[in-house]
Formats: sequence, structure tokens, C-alpha cells
Amino acid sequence: YEVRSRLRELFGVGDDAKIAQLVNSLVAEAPMSPRLSEHDGYGWHLHYFAPSASLAEHLAVDGGVAIAHVVTTGETDRLRVCEAPDCEAVLVDLSRNRSKRYCDARSCGNRLNVAAYRERKRAAASSDA
Repeated sequence: YEVRSRLRELFGVGDDAKIAQLVNSLVAEAPMSPRLSEHDGYGWHLHYFAPSASLAEHLAVDGGVAIAHVVTTGETDRLRVCEAPDCEAVLVDLSRNRSKRYCDARSCGNRLNVAAYRERKRAAASSDA
């Protein structure tokens, strides 16, 4: 079960119909048995995976259902791939203005912002010379 690659495929697609097709394919292959459950002090909540599901199947079902909720709320534009050219991470943009570009502002974002700043400084220095 290639859960990570299958879930990653859903990010950056930009087409709700294609995302729905991928989600349907993902959850169709895993044993689903939606049921209410109350355990470990969590109160009543819904489990989607079958009790006999493997960890990979559990993650496929939970991930697929979570993405399905994103589709039904019209928020698929929040599913993104990090814009850093050397990063393949995905992210869900939960910012108010939907402007998140990097998986982590402290690593990918900072690295690219510092590189852009240094390039601007180099360009300014060479134009002054």
C-alpha cells in the first residue's frame, strides 16, 4: 500500500473532479466500516476504517475521508505542494488569506527569502559599480 504517494498525488491537482476520482480510488481499495466509537476518554467519534484494517489501510481511509471533506467544502485550493524547488513536501494552507507558499517558513521559506535577498544585494552592488 503506497499511502504516502497516493495521498501526495491529491495535492496541487487543482481539479475537484480529479481529486474526487483519486480519493474514491484510494478509499475503495481499503476496508471501510464507518461506526461510532467511544474509547480512551475521547467521547463519541467516528471511525471510518474496518477494525481489521492494517495501519496503512487505516491511514488511507482516514486521509481519503479528510480530503473528501476538503472537496465537499470547496477548499481544494488550500491543498498545495511546497514552492521551494528542492522540496516535495505538501501542505494545507490554513492561513486566512490563503497565501502560504512553503511547507515551513523557518526552513524552505527562510532559505529562499535569504537567497532572494542576497541576489538583490548582489544585483544592486553590481549596478553601483
